[in-house]
Amino acid sequence: MKREDLNFFLQYCDRGEIKKVIKNIREKENVEVVVPPDQVLLNIPVKDQVSDIIFYAGEVLFTQSYVKVNKVEGWSMVKDIDNKLSEYIAILDSCFAQGIYVEEIKKLLKNGIDNYNLVINKDRQIATSTKVDFEIMV
Repeated sequence: MKREDLNFFLQYCDRGEIKKVIKNIREKENVEVVVPPDQVLLNIPVKDQVSDIIFYAGEVLFTQSYVKVNKVEGWSMVKDIDNKLSEYIAILDSCFAQGIYVEEIKKLLKNGIDNYNLVINKDRQIATSTKVDFEIMV
């Protein structure tokens, strides 16, 4: 497990489980919010396969947070407007960087990966179940 995996896969984790771990961390550790959750827009670069030129497909809304747990920085950026989740993941990021609460974070990460795979498989099943009838297209 790599630290950079946390930010992505924890977005798919059960929110109740994350809250339990965060509550425990807040009770025992010094948590400081450096930059409160805030919304940002990011341009999404896309590479044109024909001309090999990069263009921007549009903007996507994210929520980012910066925290310190025991003076160690943590950061997160999550899809859409989700202030709490952004702050929670930033706290977990800081803890993981320090090597504290690693087992709890690994459990959350496994849950997030499992949920992500369910979403991907469901989307894949929908995509592969569609058939095009070329007979009616003529």
